[in-house]
Amino acid sequence: MKLGAVLMTRLPGLQSDKWYRLEDLMTAQEVPRRGNVFYAQSWLLTHMMRFQEPYRGKFEAFAAALLNGNSPETALASVYQTDIEQLERDLKKYFRDRKIGYTVVPWQIQEPEILEVKVFSSAESQELDKQIILEFAESPDPHQNH
Repeated sequence: MKLGAVLMTRLPGLQSDKWYRLEDLMTAQEVPRRGNVFYAQSWLLTHMMRFQEPYRGKFEAFAAALLNGNSPETALASVYQTDIEQLERDLKKYFRDRKIGYTVVPWQIQEPEILEVKVFSSAESQELDKQIILEFAESPDPHQNH
């Protein structure tokens, strides 16, 4: 399995369509029109912040700051000591440079499991999101096999 590999079908939208302002992208409550560009740009931003220096080492702290109700500007300033304009310049450079790595994860086909489906309240969902971020913040560095 290639974790973080580029979906080639997403590139045309990033190459030819107008990008969303990062503040709009990061505060959207639902997928706006031009969803293909929204998804592709969101993926690229997440990928850069998860795998690229200087963002990757603090991605979990940034995500936690957003989940705790901080604005993107406040989270960027407190976690990365940068602003949204610099993040946007870095994202455009990341896309132009075309050096988007990925990790290969060994995969075995397994017998399907029966999963339990549970509906969470909004408060339970927010608490679960926080727990997941904290749990994965302590996980091993996934980019060792680039």
